[in-house]
Amino acid sequence: MHSKICDACIKSEVFCNSCQRKIDSGEVSKIEIDIAKFLFNLRDRIRSLEDAKIIKVLDGHAIIIITEKGSAAKIVGRQGSVVKLLAKHFNKPIRVVEADDARKFIGNLVVPASATVSVAYADGKECYRIRILKSQKNRLPLEASEIKTAVKEIFNKSADVLFE
Repeated sequence: MHSKICDACIKSEVFCNSCQRKIDSGEVSKIEIDIAKFLFNLRDRIRSLEDAKIIKVLDGHAIIIITEKGSAAKIVGRQGSVVKLLAKHFNKPIRVVEADDARKFIGNLVVPASATVSVAYADGKECYRIRILKSQKNRLPLEASEIKTAVKEIFNKSADVLFE
């Protein structure tokens, strides 16, 4: 399993200088460390986790694990076994989403609701407009603020969530 924290630091409770800098700068959060440790301990039993790569973990109403393309299925596990263990351990719903292109990423974030994503320009900067039907608002697995944060963290662009 690959994360922003090295394997030696995940195994021990002491962080090397490089990992400590990432923690101090806010590049790596406590939840990322906790998820990495949990998955690291599982990788002996679940071999598919060895090749999985986590880009970012966001904590809110649900824990959002953002992976490299091709790693989401490995982290979900057979019949959702790994996600079920994560949800039970952290006592929160878990979303695993691949950081592909922005439209696919946002679409996967809002499932089972559906969204239309367009690119808008405000103040000379590109941003994403995410339109969701009002009737599907209660089907969203995440709050609008969590969707905006995820888009900002991965694509470094702002997002507006509109309910129409």
